[in-house]
Amino acid sequence: RAAPAARKANRVFVVEGYMDVIALAQTGVAEAVAPLGTALTEHQLERLWRMVDVPTLCFDGDGAGQKAAMRAFAEDQRFYAQTFVAVEKSGMDPCELRLARGPEAVRALVDARQPLFEFVIRTTLASFDLSTAEGRVGALRAAAPAVASIRDSALKPEYTRMLAGWLGMD
Repeated sequence: RAAPAARKANRVFVVEGYMDVIALAQTGVAEAVAPLGTALTEHQLERLWRMVDVPTLCFDGDGAGQKAAMRAFAEDQRFYAQTFVAVEKSGMDPCELRLARGPEAVRALVDARQPLFEFVIRTTLASFDLSTAEGRVGALRAAAPAVASIRDSALKPEYTRMLAGWLGMD
């Protein structure tokens, strides 16, 4: 008799440390995991995308957390997973956010997650002055490779249109 196929979990939130796991659990989000002291590896990401329908990277909002999300984007393209990112703009991690603003703020962070594609493109655009033609063209040149790397043939044209809209271009 064949073993039943493993059922994928619906969602998981990948955070940077065990205190963030605890903070999410205390706000009612039990599906949190952390690599605990190491950078999230390609192997861990690969296993995660195979086991979970909706993975969300919930990194710190600082530069290191943003870099980790950008690195994950490169790995994400090896799969057809719909990955999300939840990053607090103030730079706080989920534990700090819970202590400073309460459990409602952590739930709002989780609810405000955005697709990894959108996060990468918007993060790229943020480093340009979009009020100038040169800034918009530079932003286009920087963000276009991210859009071009989207393997999902249904999502690529949508993100192409969204990028053009964010830049005020046709």
